[in-house]
Amino acid sequence: MPVLFKPGNPGGPGRPKGSRNKLAESFLDALHADFLQHGVEAIAAARTESPLGYVKVIASLLPQKLQVEGSTGGVSDDELLAIIRQAGDETASNDQDEAGGFVH
Repeated sequence: MPVLFKPGNPGGPGRPKGSRNKLAESFLDALHADFLQHGVEAIAAARTESPLGYVKVIASLLPQKLQVEGSTGGVSDDELLAIIRQAGDETASNDQDEAGGFVH
């Protein structure tokens, strides 16, 4: 049996970085067409029938790290963390109804 790739020879440039093969391209085209037809209804159904899956999809679309540029006006990291925590506490207290329970 002949040796197709000789040691030390990478065998060619291969597919350009970032390009997709025909199967992946066809799949994405079909998915796009289906989304155009059923996307809004599918999102609503996912939110209603599988809230956890719905939130997982949203979370997967968010950046893993948030890069903030600009000045914090001289606020230290600890002070900024305290502000964020306070905002979270205020948001949580706004979610409570008059009886003291959380609104669902």
